Amino acid sequence: MIETEQQRVTGSCLPLLYLKWSAILLLLLSVLLMACGASNTTSTSDLGSPQVTVTFHFNNNMSPTPTIAPYLCGAWTTNTTPAFNPGRTIPIYAHFIHNVNGNPVGISGANAQATVEWADGTSDTLVATTGDDGLAVFYFTIPNRPNIVNRNNLVVVSFTGPNGKICNIDNQPQPAAYFTLIPAPPNPTPSQPTIVLPTIPNFQDGNPPFTLPPFN
Repeated sequence: MIETEQQRVTGSCLPLLYLKWSAILLLLLSVLLMACGASNTTSTSDLGSPQVTVTFHFNNNMSPTPTIAPYLCGAWTTNTTPAFNPGRTIPIYAHFIHNVNGNPVGISGANAQATVEWADGTSDTLVATTGDDGLAVFYFTIPNRPNIVNRNNLVVVSFTGPNGKICNIDNQPQPAAYFTLIPAPPNPTPSQPTIVLPTIPNFQDGNPPFTLPPFN
C-alpha cells in the first residue's frame, strides 16, 4: 500500500499536538498550585509583627502596713447630747489595754486622769483607777453656766500603768471624748389631783338609806 502525502503529514503532526496540550496542562497546574500556596502562606506583615509583652513594675518605696501599738487607750461617752441640767453628772468612760499577740488585754490598777475642757475655757479634772478590764469611769458635774450650751466640750485622759507604760488621749492624734449640752425641755407643771368627796346620805325624811335588821 502506498502511503499518501496527507497521511504522512497527519502522522508527523500528532506528536507535536500532544506535546502542545501537555505543556498547556502543566502551565494550568502550575498556576493552580501557585494560587493555592499563596493563600496558605503567612504574609510578610505577619512575619514582621513583634510579640506583645507586658511588664509590671512594683513600687518598692511604698510604706509597709503599720503594726498595732503595744499599748492603746480610748475615751467616750454613751450620750453625746445630754440635756443642760446643772448639778447632774455626765459619765465619761476610758479604756487602757495591752496588745498581746493581737489580743487586747485590759490593764488593771493603772492611774487615770481625765480633764474636761468646757466650751467657755474652764476645765475640771478627776482621777480614777482602772479595774480588771482596764476600764475607768469619770463623773463630771454639769456647771451652771449657760454659755457652754450648744458647744462642744472635750475630755482628754492620760493613763500610767503599774509597769510605767503611758498612754494619752490628748486629741493629737488620738481623738478625745466629747459631748454637746443641749437646752433642757421645760419642766411640765404638775396637775392638781382631783379630790372626790363621799356622798352624804339624806336623813331629812327620818328614814335611813338602808334597812336595819330586826331586833329579837
